Amino acid sequence: MATFNFASKRDWTESPFWRGAERAGLYNDRPRNTNGKFTTIVRHRGSGDFSMEALPFDYEVFLLSGDLQIEGVAMAPGDHCAIQQGEAVKGRTIDGCEHLIIAR
Repeated sequence: MATFNFASKRDWTESPFWRGAERAGLYNDRPRNTNGKFTTIVRHRGSGDFSMEALPFDYEVFLLSGDLQIEGVAMAPGDHCAIQQGEAVKGRTIDGCEHLIIAR
């Protein structure tokens, strides 16, 4: 069965990971399965540096709009980065951005 998440009904909350960012869950299988998957959209409204602590799962970042640097590597919309379990990363945006976080 298809699961939908409509932008007009999306709930944005402050991100616990990045100061000044908001997030909205798109899909979450983790409540039922600790090894489950989730997809979240994150919105950074302005410039800033942020860090992501080491997480107990692999995840991916897919940049939707704006500018983003992860570990000093500049990303443009459509670019993708995979981050391994246990790896802490530093990020930066100058003009703000929106990106997906996909936990695998």
